Amino acid sequence: MTKGRGHFGASEPALRGSGSSPASEDEFSAMAADFFRRKVQESRFAAHLAVEQRVKILKDLTIGRDRDGRWRLVVGFQQQDIVFFNPAQAIPMDRFKSDFMRIDKYDREEQRPVVVPHAVCELKLGKGLVTHTLITYSTISSLLKSVFPHCAYYFLLYSNEERGLRPETVLRHTKGFDRVFLNWFKEKDAHLDYLDKLGLLSGGSERGEQAGAVGGGFTMGARASGDPDPNEVWRRIEQHAGEKFRQLGGRPFSYQIRSGCVIPTTTRRQIHRSQFAQALKLVPLENTVPVHHLQGPSYIYAILMDSRIRGDDW
Repeated sequence: MTKGRGHFGASEPALRGSGSSPASEDEFSAMAADFFRRKVQESRFAAHLAVEQRVKILKDLTIGRDRDGRWRLVVGFQQQDIVFFNPAQAIPMDRFKSDFMRIDKYDREEQRPVVVPHAVCELKLGKGLVTHTLITYSTISSLLKSVFPHCAYYFLLYSNEERGLRPETVLRHTKGFDRVFLNWFKEKDAHLDYLDKLGLLSGGSERGEQAGAVGGGFTMGARASGDPDPNEVWRRIEQHAGEKFRQLGGRPFSYQIRSGCVIPTTTRRQIHRSQFAQALKLVPLENTVPVHHLQGPSYIYAILMDSRIRGDDW
């Protein structure tokens, strides 16, 4: 990976000692990014996975009239605090844009490529945090995931000790996030363990496909005792591709596996394997309600609750 502004410590504010709280969100971002980079450098994905601060991510696409009266595709970007991505998968701007497109809130002079995020982290210190902030970023998360359904979206709070948010309040207002950490300083090692279980960070690179075709991601810690193994479950899903399954209402379907996605025969939807890994945290499922925040909840339910997939595990 190439060093640059905000990468591997270049042009970042000095970090405080491990026992001191950051004085600003910029300092917290630098502290968290430095932690993630060190972990990535220790992993087998160090050659292709980048961790950058203040990266603009494609957020929404809208067709509307421009000032000249022409119908155009307007694409909007949202700057994110920390982004995990593979630079080799970035889309050059000269390939991305066209005469039909108008690009808002992006650096047109530098012509930076459009990155494909594997994971995004939004950070807040905790003090002064209001629930409206949670609602706002949860909505942004939903918009980002409508474009990048494979991307994991984290909300990192350095500490909840001063703010004292109730877990029920957080859960109500953060449904768009994959996971919320209320005390990052104490729980930071769990972040990469969680991404490991989701298998999100191999990113389809040649090395990642070879080393992690089934699991992908990091090997940062042991799988939580008693949790279904996402790698084993995904192996079963691949094994039974093409066979008949039934949705909760009885509608039959089968599916194909392509590029780490389940593609059912009765819809054009592609369900990334990370969606099944997240659903495994909620099994057994009584209905589709617990997985409504995921892509293709009725198909996730039908597959994970089938005896061929669940076995005796849940």
